[in-house]
This record gives sequence, C-alpha cells and structure tokens, in this order.
Amino acid sequence: MTTLIAILLLLFFLTLTISAIRDLLARTPRYNTRVFWAIVILFLFPIGTFIYFLFRSNDPTF
Repeated sequence: MTTLIAILLLLFFLTLTISAIRDLLARTPRYNTRVFWAIVILFLFPIGTFIYFLFRSNDPTF
C-alpha cells in the first residue's frame, strides 16, 4: 500500500511538473518540442530509478 501511494504521488508531481514546463515553453517561442522532451526524459530517469529500487527492495529474491 505504501508503494502504491508513493507511485501515485510521483505520478501526480510528474504531471504537475510536465504541465508547468509546457506552459513555460509555450510562453517562450524560442524553445521547441525537443527541449521539452529532453527535460521530460531528464525527469523520468530519477523517478524510474526510484520506482525500480522501491520494487526491488520489496522483492524477496534480493
């Protein structure tokens, strides 16, 4: 249950961050969508790593 809550909170904050970045990039036309996706990928790596280690710590094989 704690894992599910942690994942839902991460997804919620990721959604807020992505919408804020898109709003920021929409206000400044010199940035394009490649910059947006680069920022999104940079945010996804630490979140994916956190979820991986969260599930790995609950796995009895480790």
